[in-house]
Amino acid sequence: MAKLKATQSVTLAELDTFKLPEATDTFTPVAHGRIHELFTSAAKTAQLDVRPAWYKLAPNGEVAMGCYNLNLPGLDDSESRAQVGWMNSWDKSISARVYMAEEIRVCSNGMVFALRVVARKHAPEILNDLPGAIAKALGDAETKFLGNRRRISAYKEANLT
Repeated sequence: MAKLKATQSVTLAELDTFKLPEATDTFTPVAHGRIHELFTSAAKTAQLDVRPAWYKLAPNGEVAMGCYNLNLPGLDDSESRAQVGWMNSWDKSISARVYMAEEIRVCSNGMVFALRVVARKHAPEILNDLPGAIAKALGDAETKFLGNRRRISAYKEANLT
């Protein structure tokens, strides 16, 4: 997955500058901008305040990623940020993914370090499955992040003798 090494920061409008490949009987490519729309719609439904942090695109346009900062009341982001994001490809190298993490990190091989990852293959029914998968992933994001922060706070308060 060397393509991820060559990703460049782009604007939202630049995500869809390349022509989307034709669908086949077994493969349905999804425009990167469409993944963004599904993602932000699910975030709005879950009443999450997401603010774009960055978008990245491989030079050939086949792989893209989006990352958003999650603004949660009562969440101290002085040490790390609650982030949610997505990854998509047209070349069958990765499935469409949604993830959430304390500071999203993506390896050059496409591995994402996250609290949760939900993925769907680009099969013909992807546009039927993906909105529900995204909604499920984001539905309890606030609970997951706040729980993780409470756990970290408890570690900090523990007396190590």
